Amino acid sequence: MAEMRSGSDKIDPDGCKRFTIKRLLSPRDEAIDLGADAYSRALKLTLDGWQLDPARSLDRQPPKIPSGPNIRRSRHSSRGLLLIYPFFPPPAESSITPLIGFAVSFPGATPSTRVTYRVNNLYWTQEIGETA
Repeated sequence: MAEMRSGSDKIDPDGCKRFTIKRLLSPRDEAIDLGADAYSRALKLTLDGWQLDPARSLDRQPPKIPSGPNIRRSRHSSRGLLLIYPFFPPPAESSITPLIGFAVSFPGATPSTRVTYRVNNLYWTQEIGETA
């Protein structure tokens, strides 16, 4: 089961109250729908891509859970995942209505997948620029 998210609230310079969290989606949550084979495949892909970074601590250990991109690559191409997170305000602010956050995890596409786009001239000019 996904853990409940918590955060802190602050008032910004224009007087609006902001609720901040460090990160909404965790790899552990994103892998919640994977079966044992898909989870093992995602972990293997993560370990295959992991390498000790000499700029970091030398005692850094290999990952024990798969990374998000490898989880998405291991998910069946016809399945996405919708995660809904309830946020609870700090106890001192119990009068604030709990907030709801959501995250969507789409399956990863294989590198060989090609997508063809058709756009009108105005879009092309705005995004790409004038062509000769």
